[in-house]
Amino acid sequence: AGSNFDDRLVVIGNRCFCVRRYCRQNDFRASGSGILGYDKACFSVKVIKSAFEVVRRLGTQSLALDYVYDEKGDPLLIEISYAFTADAYRDCQGYWDSSLVWHDLVVNPEAFIVDDFVSALDGTQ
Repeated sequence: AGSNFDDRLVVIGNRCFCVRRYCRQNDFRASGSGILGYDKACFSVKVIKSAFEVVRRLGTQSLALDYVYDEKGDPLLIEISYAFTADAYRDCQGYWDSSLVWHDLVVNPEAFIVDDFVSALDGTQ
């Protein structure tokens, strides 16, 4: 309660990238505001681990997860979705892999999905 943002994490295969979504003035909703932050320092190891764990448990290939934080700063998952707008993530600074290693690379969600699909077809994944 009282927060002016939520964090949207997207996991595709072995990649997790994130945006901080800020609320519009006089509104409690961050979703759809279009006011986004991309500083990787905003995202804790706890929230990255949580996103990968949810994806692993659900057995999904890609998933968008929305988090808020409790008084202690612990992440609380409030929503998941199979759909997300790829354009919102093009300015991400990179992504974490499931070993929590940062990759300072261009984020291209569509290419990640296609690459993983092709790798699964040819058995390299």
